[in-house]
Amino acid sequence: MSEATLGKTAHAVLEITMAIHDTIKAAGSNGVPSGHVYAAVMAVLTLDQYQRVISLLKKSGVVRESGHVLYHVPRK
Repeated sequence: MSEATLGKTAHAVLEITMAIHDTIKAAGSNGVPSGHVYAAVMAVLTLDQYQRVISLLKKSGVVRESGHVLYHVPRK
């Protein structure tokens, strides 16, 4: 993979991750079912890729999951 292609791929991954985070944040205190978010991105992400993005968001502390519902974690 060329450096230019790698850069474009990294940018696309970042954009998708930010869009997923923004969607979860926009859902407010009721959260959003994870399956609904995946259904919205399944044309561009495999299930494994989606799960990695959600895992990254959870590990970074900006998203939490309870009963397959995703919630935004406000900054303190």
